[in-house]
Amino acid sequence: MILKDIWKMPLGKTIAVQFNSRNQAIGKEGQKLASFLGIIARIPELTPLHIDDWRSFAREEKKKLVDFVKKKFSIPQHVEEFVIKSIGKKSKDYMRFKK
Repeated sequence: MILKDIWKMPLGKTIAVQFNSRNQAIGKEGQKLASFLGIIARIPELTPLHIDDWRSFAREEKKKLVDFVKKKFSIPQHVEEFVIKSIGKKSKDYMRFKK
């Protein structure tokens, strides 16, 4: 399954992702999740690109991003913080690259 297929997945179908003891996504599904998060970090409608400091992005907005990811990936609640941090890092890296 390629990323394009993930965007087209029917509502209710998710990809199960395994995580290691450090709450990092692993395996092929983990790679898909990481790529998906990278795309989210670059879409201005989802992740505002004008924010200089990810910490100033509202917690409720970060939660909306996690909820969006959960529509495509089956992830346990205890790794939601990993998802938020990953999107934040990918967004920061993208902004640094664009400059």
